[in-house]
Amino acid sequence: MQPLSFSAFVLVFVGGGVGSLFRYLCSVLSSTLIGIPTPYVTMGINILGSLLIGYLLGLSLGNEGWGMGYRLCFVVGFCGGFTTFSTFSAELFFLLREGQYSYALLYSLASCILALGAVFAGHRLAQS
Repeated sequence: MQPLSFSAFVLVFVGGGVGSLFRYLCSVLSSTLIGIPTPYVTMGINILGSLLIGYLLGLSLGNEGWGMGYRLCFVVGFCGGFTTFSTFSAELFFLLREGQYSYALLYSLASCILALGAVFAGHRLAQS
């Protein structure tokens, strides 16, 4: 399967939609029914998404049965829709596994600091 094919787009779209729906349901059910504060729900979703993407990558790497379609739907689509934090965590994992410690540290710090800065900037833009 070609990465830029129509079927690849559909797999990512469907997986992302289902992942986003699961994120929404987890958020609503956890905060409304159980009463867990939102930041903890988000953190839990991010950790669960990171666990899931690690598990799926572990299954798919070196496994011929896991074709590009499965990776696009479940890793890129579902995990990406459920939480983009899982993708960040997986990328950081690969940097550390490859021994690129300085780059991993820079990547993690820059991602967190710049993302937080972007939230502040977006908030200011919305308020002006």
